[in-house]
Formats: sequence, C-alpha cells, structure tokens
Amino acid sequence: MFSLPEMSSTTSKIFSAYASFSASAMLVRSMTNELIPQQVRSYIYSKIQFLFTPKSSDLTLYIEEFCGFLRNQVYESAQIYLASKINPSTQRLKITKLPRQKHFSVSIDKGEEIVDVFDEVELKWRFICSDSEKPNVGEKRFFELTFDKKFKQKVLDFYLPHVLASAKALKEKEKVVKLYTHLLADAQVTPAQVAEELMKSEDADVVLGGLVEFLKRKKLDDEATNVEALKPKRVKIENIQKKLPVRNHRKSSGRGRLYGRSGRF
Repeated sequence: MFSLPEMSSTTSKIFSAYASFSASAMLVRSMTNELIPQQVRSYIYSKIQFLFTPKSSDLTLYIEEFCGFLRNQVYESAQIYLASKINPSTQRLKITKLPRQKHFSVSIDKGEEIVDVFDEVELKWRFICSDSEKPNVGEKRFFELTFDKKFKQKVLDFYLPHVLASAKALKEKEKVVKLYTHLLADAQVTPAQVAEELMKSEDADVVLGGLVEFLKRKKLDDEATNVEALKPKRVKIENIQKKLPVRNHRKSSGRGRLYGRSGRF
C-alpha cells in the first residue's frame, strides 16, 4: 500500500502534468486560431469528425410528387399502397372527403413513418412536406424510403414493382366495389339472393366478381321487364268489333226512302 506522503506526491505529479498539458493545449489552440483561417479550420474539423463518425449502412430514396409538370407514378402508387398499411401504431392520420365521395379517404400525415417488411427486408416510409423554393408554388411533398443499402437492387427490381402492382390492384378493387354499390342500389334483389352468391366461393375476389356479374344480369332483366310493361297492349280487331254498338239497318233504310237518296223532300 502507498503511504500518505507517497500518495500526496503522486497526486501532485498528476495535477502538475494536467496543468502542463492544459497550458500546451491552450497554446496550440491560440497559435492555430492565429495562423490558420477559420474556413480551413472548419474543413479540417469536419474531416476529422467524418473519420471518427461511424458510417451509416442505410440508403434513402426520395420519391417526389411531380416529375416536371406530370405526377410521379411511383408517388401515386406509394400513396395508395401505404394507405393499406396503416396500423394501430400510426399516430397521425389525414382525413379527406370530396363532394362526390361517399366515404372518407385516409392517408398518413406529414412526418409520419410507416414500417413495411418485404421478403425479410425492413423498409421505412416517411411522408415529408416542405415549403417550395419557387414563388407562387405550394408546399413540396415527397416520400422518403429508407433501407439497408445492401438490399438496393432487391428494392429497385422487386419491391417497387410490388408497390406499383399492389396499388393498381387496390384501385381496381375499389372500382369493383363502387360498381357493386351502384348495381345493388339499382337491381331488385333480396338479401337471400346476395347471400347465395357470396357463398359460391371462398375467394373474395371471385365472389365479388361473380356478384357484380349477377347484379348486372339482374339489372338488365329488370330493365327489360320495365320496358315490356310500358309498351301499349295490342287488342285484336275482333274484340274491338264486339265492343262497338250495333247499328239499326231498318231505321237507316226507312229514312232513306222517306227523304230520297239526296236526303231532300
């Protein structure tokens, strides 16, 4: 064990060395500030920081709303696709409704993040809105898609085409649902008939398609029945003759002899 005088001597040496190092550091810093311009110092510091900062393995794709004056197809598809990925963990949602729409449209709000998994690859979507640099132009909207850069080729070759195809399928399904809603309102069907069509298959797409075709046929049959009902009924000539009053030929012949053929005295 160290004795008290030895510990005191060691502590003094440590403080002496620290004071000497601090003085040297202040001298070097003072000389650096005087001899090296501020821009050069900033550049050197940034390079040193870059060397000691761990490099990120993530890659981020920016998907803007417009390509020149045209809307970006990838942006539109991502909008539709991500609406189907909304889950209970989503904190902020955007609700819209146009006058012709019967239902609300739900989408993620700005700054919101959605995590998707494709073929065991985790992908993070983030919706960004920022002020445009151009005058008289509204906010700039785009998506950020972040993932591990080693999956770049898989994302470009398979995941993004998957997003486009899924969005197209969702749009087609929405059209079928709208058509089904209109047909159900126009066609005269009973709940039992609809239930019977729904039980014909376990595949939802097949069932919906079959139900739409059934409603189309039912609507055409109803229209044909209504047109037939509006047509004037044809009555046989024999029936008309039976309903006409019978003329008295004797009275007519007597009147002819009395007045003569010309009807005069």
